[in-house]
Amino acid sequence: MNWQKVFWGWELKKFLQLLSDPSNILIVYGSLAPEQSNHHIVKDIAGKWRKGMINGKLVKITTGAYKGYLAYVREDDQVEEIKVDILFSKELVSHWKRLDEFEGEGYVRALAKFQLDNGETGKGYLYELNKCFS
Repeated sequence: MNWQKVFWGWELKKFLQLLSDPSNILIVYGSLAPEQSNHHIVKDIAGKWRKGMINGKLVKITTGAYKGYLAYVREDDQVEEIKVDILFSKELVSHWKRLDEFEGEGYVRALAKFQLDNGETGKGYLYELNKCFS
C-alpha cells in the first residue's frame, strides 16, 4: 500500500488539513449522532465520521423545550470520558449558522478537545449547555 494513501480512506495530507482547522470538525454526543433522532440534520454534509471521546459531563435536561435531551457540561470535577461521533468535513463552514439555529438558545457552539479511537487528538466544535439554562 502506498504510504501517502489512506488514513481512513483519505490521503494523509487531506486529513491533516481538516484536522488543523476546528471549523471543519463537528463533535456530537446525542441526537445528531448517526442512527439517532436528529441525524437527518447533518446526514447530507459530505465528510467522514469517526469514533472518539471527550472529557466532561453529560446531563439530561429535565425541563423546558429541551426536556429529555442530553447536554454537554464542562466540568473540572467528576470528569467522565464521553464517547462521541466526530464529523470531519470542509462543508461544515457553510452549515454552522443552520446548525446553530437548529440547536437553539439552549445550546452554544464551543471548542473542545477530542481523542479519536486511534489515539490522534485535536480540537473541534460541539454544542454544550448554555449556562443561562443550567
